[in-house]
Amino acid sequence: MHPITARPLRLALLAFASALALAACEEQPVGSFRDAELVNTSSRARADLYFQPGSPALRSGESGRLKSFLSQQLITPETDIVVHVGSTGSAVLDARRRGTLQATMPRTPARVRLVRLDATELGQDLRTDLAQVEVVQYDRLNIKCPGNPAASYELTTPLPNDGCSNAINLANEADQLRDLTAPRDFHGSEGVTSVGAVERHRAGRVITTPLGITTGDN
Repeated sequence: MHPITARPLRLALLAFASALALAACEEQPVGSFRDAELVNTSSRARADLYFQPGSPALRSGESGRLKSFLSQQLITPETDIVVHVGSTGSAVLDARRRGTLQATMPRTPARVRLVRLDATELGQDLRTDLAQVEVVQYDRLNIKCPGNPAASYELTTPLPNDGCSNAINLANEADQLRDLTAPRDFHGSEGVTSVGAVERHRAGRVITTPLGITTGDN
């Protein structure tokens, strides 16, 4: 073959081989970084409460059983009482049952949260007449630090381990450990409150009362 005609052929074969190599690279999975996880490993205590079928009222004796259960727990302001409420399919009945639970719950320093019953999470059938009260303590926190090596099928260099520095710093700086796994609702900062007061004053929505003037003999 003439060398002049052989050169374009070699270039074409080289381009074809490069295209195959690029296609193979695109099909290969790429290693991914996994972040450290903050996991609550603290104690949990649970008790089931039952409603009267089709009614917002609790069955007889359930209110007293709830108070007895909570009295046996070490409850502090850093404790969560999570009330998992089943769904009846009626928004009105569900709302009344939530009201019953709120009225039945004794005064406690803990944060009380009402959430819809998650049957998958609790590992049981969803029962519409059931409410589950869970007391969660946050005195222990586990930091999982995963490695990120390349898998055996990945055509890539091993990825560096994703350190736990950020997770450890968060755990050390958190005001309350539960904020890392079950954060509190944000109600605005002091700046937001101050700005709202100024805006109400400018809009004329602030009622001022004249100072009382008293007179008397000296």
